[in-house]
Formats: sequence, C-alpha cells, structure tokens
Amino acid sequence: PPPIWTLTNYSGNYFWTTNVSVARAQLDAVGGAFTETFREYGWEDIELGLRLRFAGTRSTFNPRALVYHYKPPPRGAQIEGTLRQARSQARTAHELEHLQPHWRARLATGDYPAARALHRVGRSLGGVDRARSRLALTEPDAELDKRERAALRTLARAAYYDELERSK
Repeated sequence: PPPIWTLTNYSGNYFWTTNVSVARAQLDAVGGAFTETFREYGWEDIELGLRLRFAGTRSTFNPRALVYHYKPPPRGAQIEGTLRQARSQARTAHELEHLQPHWRARLATGDYPAARALHRVGRSLGGVDRARSRLALTEPDAELDKRERAALRTLARAAYYDELERSK
C-alpha cells in the first residue's frame, strides 16, 4: 500500500540517520559521507541529506522498514545536559547553514524569522519562567513526569534559540 503521511510520521528532513540507507556510489558522488567539520552535536546527517537531495538522489519511504529508537524517560539529573546539548545544536546549526546556504537548511534548523518570532512571543508570555519553576525542585534520580518533560522541552527550545541568537 502507498505510505500514509500523518503529522506523527512526517519529517521535513530528507535524510535522518535513524533509519536510512544509500548506495555507496551515491555517497561517493557527493563527496563521501559525513562532513567532519561538525565538532558538536547535530546536523551532520541533515547536511549529508541535503547534498544527496541536490545531487538528485531520490527518497523512498518504506512503511515496513521500522526502527525503534528507545529513549528512557529523562531524569532530573539529565536536565542540565539536555540544555547543554540544545545550545551545542544551535551552534552547529550555524555551521549547517554555512555549508548549505539554502532555505531547506534554515527550515530544518528553525533559523528563520517566523520561528524566531514565535520563540520571542513564547518567552514574553512567561512559558520559560514557568518551565524553570516546574523543574527547579526536581530530584536528580526522579523520572520526569509528563508535565516536567514538557517543561524540559520548553527550556531546551529556549536554550536553543537563545544560543542561536548569541552565536550569530
């Protein structure tokens, strides 16, 4: 049957290394695998995917090719590491945009005016302060509950956009 696209399985990214394959000849045609200049977290797979896309490599979705990427629920002790990773990913986003100065890179990284404006509005409405308050008393060994995980996502998004602004 044809693939069924929904909001839960859609990805705007063309090549995400969680579950992809590509012929060696296609990799060689775009200069090899990952760009080794990325020194921090993230975007190396997206950069390779953009090279493949621009070279005309076709993407095929196979709904029978499943991947299970298990991530245990985060714990209180992981909060600071998650925020460091978000800041690192923002710095690397600039590197992706430098290597691939294309709207697709900006869309993937969220580095475009509407996304930045949405971040500023969210911050001005106090969401970041509420998220910080929710996580302030979290015990290091405690598994984060649903609301705490949402608060952590809010803080990570804020850390990402703050670092994106700072590292320009």
